[in-house]
Amino acid sequence: MSTTVFEALSDEETIAAFREKGYAAALDRFSYRDIWARMHARRFTVAKALSDDVLGAIRKAVDEAIAEGVTYETFLKKLEPVLKDLGWWGRDTMIDPRTGLTEEVQLGSARRLRIIYDTNLRSARAAGRWERAQRNKALMPYFQYIQVDRPSKRDAHKPFDGIVLPVDHPLWKTHWPPNGWQCGCYARQVSKARMRRETLEVTPEDRVDEISETRAVHDKRNGVTRQVPKGIDPSFEHNAGLSRYDPDAA
Repeated sequence: MSTTVFEALSDEETIAAFREKGYAAALDRFSYRDIWARMHARRFTVAKALSDDVLGAIRKAVDEAIAEGVTYETFLKKLEPVLKDLGWWGRDTMIDPRTGLTEEVQLGSARRLRIIYDTNLRSARAAGRWERAQRNKALMPYFQYIQVDRPSKRDAHKPFDGIVLPVDHPLWKTHWPPNGWQCGCYARQVSKARMRRETLEVTPEDRVDEISETRAVHDKRNGVTRQVPKGIDPSFEHNAGLSRYDPDAA
């Protein structure tokens, strides 16, 4: 049985958001945290995929999944033998290019490929949704945060569920889903007419202030302490659509 939820991804904004990404530098591919938050919207990387052949093979498969609505099962079936042929599968030892130390690492696996598939497709779709919203905001001037009701939904994202704010409200700079690994939340663009029909109201600013509270997160990899909104996984506290145009995310 297919488990994909991305059948309708093949719109030009979503495809462009992914295809415009460059590759992360060779020194920035050992850990996901070698590049942070906004940089992920402009640089494609997979932790431990140090070889251009490996990273290129994964990128090609992700691009195909986005453009053609490929299911995870098909993605896995096609990519697994390619990665095995390249020697990027299972556990192995690898030298961390930043530290020079040898570590035992997890390379390819079905679990890792599911995370790669899910994260990249959700992020591309989120960037495409933001791009379209900028054209449509005169007709649909609001976003409503939706937490999908599923067994894996997170209590940490529950405070965001139902928030309604103008498209260009500052909160969307940090609370733009996905807000974590395998997060199923999304933002629904809403017209004034729908606001009236569904008796929706704009979320008060004091509530926004509560949701915006942050916590200090220390990144041992880079020795940096960052403020990350409560409930959001570190490095997900950014808007994939806005970050594409951020000159500081080069």
